[in-house]
Amino acid sequence: MCAAWHCSGATNNDLIDNLQKGALIRDDRVANAMRAVDRGDFTAHNPYRDSPVSIGHGVTISAPHMHAHALEQLVNHASRQGAKILDVGCGSGYLSMALSLLAPTNDSTVFGIDVLPELVLLSAENVGKSALGRSLLESKRVRLSLADGWKGLPAHGPFDAIHVGAAAREVPADLVAQLAPLGRMIIPVGPHGAAQNFLRIDRDANGSLHQTALFGVRYVPLVEGKQLPTTSAKHNTPTPAAGGEEDSGAACALNDGGEGSKPASGDGVESGDGVESGGR
Repeated sequence: MCAAWHCSGATNNDLIDNLQKGALIRDDRVANAMRAVDRGDFTAHNPYRDSPVSIGHGVTISAPHMHAHALEQLVNHASRQGAKILDVGCGSGYLSMALSLLAPTNDSTVFGIDVLPELVLLSAENVGKSALGRSLLESKRVRLSLADGWKGLPAHGPFDAIHVGAAAREVPADLVAQLAPLGRMIIPVGPHGAAQNFLRIDRDANGSLHQTALFGVRYVPLVEGKQLPTTSAKHNTPTPAAGGEEDSGAACALNDGGEGSKPASGDGVESGDGVESGGR
């Protein structure tokens, strides 16, 4: 039986098999979603190793076991008919796509947002590498846009499920306000470089909130406010971190998810009024 950080595999299916053997994936819906999203489309460096991997711009794609934890916590909420799901800090695009596939026939919509334009483009590029991903973008089952994660997307709420992929110094009030009755948010909370907790926040039918600390984590900070495009996406010059787990000493080469190539276009990225194009 494998434990977290020890479920690596030679292929995507091997990785998911090992996560199931280690009881890190218990729900078949989570296993099916993670099998359908090939991690190799979202990072070129050791994609099936159970560790976070840098995707450039000071952020990482989370370790597979952390994706499994997040999906297990949100699967029932994200699988509701017509569910609306917010993925704050979409980064590589992996979890936005996986969230949309927890119940592939339920007409859910995932709104993936990031504060860095390069990462919104990267998410769209990665999701669009597969025919399944392209269909999700074309049908708007997955909608990716530039926005401030502290503020969310109030015009599209309330959300049945909210995932936050970077550590907030405190629970963002705007995100809590966008959580639907019977909705759930998972979010790492705590100061950078100090103790952080992975929190589960549930809103009951009467609107009351219930918060549970699940376990300790180490994430980069959730950046507040808009960010301008960096001057060198190809070479990944340092920028404020937008999301993801910190690399815990693993030997991870910097890359932007596409073998150093800069996203060529904005296909799959939404723009328009106010929230979609101007916030996070």
